[in-house]
This record gives sequence, C-alpha cells and structure tokens, in this order.
Amino acid sequence: MMSGSSKRPTGKYKKYNINDYQKLQSSLQTGKKMGGLGANIGSDKWEQAKRKKETQAQYANNLKAMNQYT
Repeated sequence: MMSGSSKRPTGKYKKYNINDYQKLQSSLQTGKKMGGLGANIGSDKWEQAKRKKETQAQYANNLKAMNQYT
C-alpha cells in the first residue's frame, strides 16, 4: 500500500484568480466598514460610554469627599 492517495476529493472546488479576489475586496470595502478585533476607540458609541464612566467616577468621588467630612 502506498502512503499517498491519488484520489481527489469529490466535493466541487472552484479555483479563484486575482480578478475574483479584487472584485471581492472592492465589494467588501465599498459596502461596509469592517470592525477590528480590538476596541472601537473613537466611535460615537465609545465616546458616549467614556463620558458616562467619567461622570459616574466624578459623582462617586464627590460623594466620597462629602461623606469623609460628615
């Protein structure tokens, strides 16, 4: 028995060329803005969340300061 098999898979496989790849890339870039793996720093939603956290921290610090002296 030979270790390598000469049989090909039965599934349909289409070879893609550079033109197919370029069409795919252009269609992805024109239609949607793709996100990255990290945080979306700079977006409106991120800015709102940042402001909310800063406001909460400031409120907590104010309450902490008020309760220390009473």
